[in-house]
Amino acid sequence: MERIVSVTLQDKAPSRETITKIEELCQNHMPLKESEINSLLENLCWKVRKKIAEANESNIQDDSYAFKCDLAQSMIVYYFQKLGISANPVNTNEVLNGTCGHSFVLVTIQDKIYLVDPTYIQFFEKDKCDVERFTIINDTVCTSPDPGFFIELNQAEETVMPLLEKGYIEFKEEVAKAYGDSFFQTKTGVSPSQIKYNVATGTLYKKWFESYTSKLSKTEEELRKMGLLLEPFQPEDFTGKRFR
Repeated sequence: MERIVSVTLQDKAPSRETITKIEELCQNHMPLKESEINSLLENLCWKVRKKIAEANESNIQDDSYAFKCDLAQSMIVYYFQKLGISANPVNTNEVLNGTCGHSFVLVTIQDKIYLVDPTYIQFFEKDKCDVERFTIINDTVCTSPDPGFFIELNQAEETVMPLLEKGYIEFKEEVAKAYGDSFFQTKTGVSPSQIKYNVATGTLYKKWFESYTSKLSKTEEELRKMGLLLEPFQPEDFTGKRFR
């Protein structure tokens, strides 16, 4: 698989002792340092990618993560619920009608909101980010390239690179704009000349996404049966075995 950006996905996690301590702080409603927040999010995104890749008999670097966003969304939300952390699931096409559908999570930790989306990397495959992916019939866009095409078109690669590498990023206005535009510009049912106007400010995207809540596609029991339910205080080593 070839991507339009050169990126190495985070392929290691903080130590189990570090994560156990942070999870305990969360459940006891204790404040976290910025480094601890980053460790918590890094560990979660690594786990989600690792489990999805293993289920596909692949690995973190090579898996496409295609069509796994709703699965990842459910895994993330239930995990944070167990820690007492606010996690809001959002589906892009429910907020931006007629656009590429994708599931992600906005997580509020202390006074900051984080975009947690370890499967966004799926939209950067070279063959799906080609202008030839546009299908235009009767001056109407019927299909479009993946969101990564528009990230490249808008020269926003640097803005979203931390999200691609780690699977999460602070949801600042510049991030919200780059991320939101990448979906808004996939909108179908419009004329090709309209595409460049399918943009908004980061402030508006933040307002739209933060005020909407989507339904999860999986229950906790379904994830448990699939072996994908993430539980606090049970960090894994790099072979997937649980520490006792």
